Amino acid sequence: MSLNFEETAIAFINCNGDAKRSFKEYLIDLYKSKEDYEKGFIISNANNYVLTDIEKLLSKAVLNICATDYLIKQG
Repeated sequence: MSLNFEETAIAFINCNGDAKRSFKEYLIDLYKSKEDYEKGFIISNANNYVLTDIEKLLSKAVLNICATDYLIKQG
């Protein structure tokens, strides 16, 4: 199920994306067992980590687009 724009904005309210770690590193540092992951558990306050990862991916995508455009123009 995907979120619409308003739901996404509400999910990331009060987030600034200044997390020092990625969401993956955050999950690793939770020290959960394999059974916890199989049964499932609730993760709270992870929005900043997710937003930081999204910002990094968007930055890389824009950089790749600019580099591709430059290479195409240069031949």
